[in-house]
Amino acid sequence: MASESLRNSDWLAGFADGESCFRVAWLNRKEYKSYSIQFIIALRADDTATLKELQETFGGTLVRRPGQMNAGYWTNPQCRWRITARHEILRLIAYFDQHHLRTGKLEEYQVWREAAVFYYRYASGTGGRNRDNPHWVCDAMEAYKAELERLKKYESEPSDFDLELNDPQDSLFEESEE
Repeated sequence: MASESLRNSDWLAGFADGESCFRVAWLNRKEYKSYSIQFIIALRADDTATLKELQETFGGTLVRRPGQMNAGYWTNPQCRWRITARHEILRLIAYFDQHHLRTGKLEEYQVWREAAVFYYRYASGTGGRNRDNPHWVCDAMEAYKAELERLKKYESEPSDFDLELNDPQDSLFEESEE
């Protein structure tokens, strides 16, 4: 898909509904407290071409990670597309404001968007050098970060969830009376 048509289609919105992460990260610096507004999509490394096309269209960086041992098994090598630069985040906000998310990811986006607008408006020296942020800016960013983490937690099925199997194949598992 050509860059211009990708920028003007709903494709990324649909893809982001399933694969993206809207994140407010705290960067631990010795001299000061800093935050980073991030948008991330991580895929298996053999899907890097898709992420490369997104990077060419919307900016950001690609980071490859080798497979690793995790909980006793090897994970696949991974590629991550990450956007953190202010001008690219603002371009992404303009995109998602026009091409809407449709899943629970929409709530995450709305909180993330509000956090980004707040941070870019009130943090001193945004872009990683915000050394003298007022306490209230840090408190607000912590609240946004906590809300995003809360929204990402899986909530169990509604209590009225009732699954009925009416499959004619169910009879295969009944004991036969021979």
